[in-house]
Amino acid sequence: MSDNIVKNQKLYDIFCPFRFKYIDTNLEQTSNNLNWNVNDEIALYLSTGEKHIKNYTIEIIKKYKLNPKIVYDSACSTGEFLKTIKDVIPTCKTIEHDMSEDMVNYSKKNVDESKCCNSFDSPIENNSVDLLILRFLNGGVVNTNDANKLFDLLIKKVKKMDT
Repeated sequence: MSDNIVKNQKLYDIFCPFRFKYIDTNLEQTSNNLNWNVNDEIALYLSTGEKHIKNYTIEIIKKYKLNPKIVYDSACSTGEFLKTIKDVIPTCKTIEHDMSEDMVNYSKKNVDESKCCNSFDSPIENNSVDLLILRFLNGGVVNTNDANKLFDLLIKKVKKMDT
């Protein structure tokens, strides 16, 4: 687990109950098909699969009375996740990135700003985001080691909190 996560547990909520590993190699399953052919049926399937994560995020936003101005999802998929946040906080600006051009094109109807890029090369400036959404592990997009590296890289994008 990232040292940054451990030192700042009270500031972050990270939960990953299991990692699917291939029995023959013991390697984590990751998404190697970035050439999605997104349509409304696939978008509904993906959105339904993350419903519990969306609901939980909305609960946290309401519980802590968060009012982020800029929300950034570094692996947005269809943009439905950010749309759910925008429905609760209509004044926020939603920014998304994804490695799949098809996902980015589909998500444009759900987000304010979108770009096709690798999260390791995120053009978002440090200390500029109010709420960062990291969902790399929910679909085996990256392995745990890379997810920790991405966390340490992307957490710098979040504005410093007054403590």
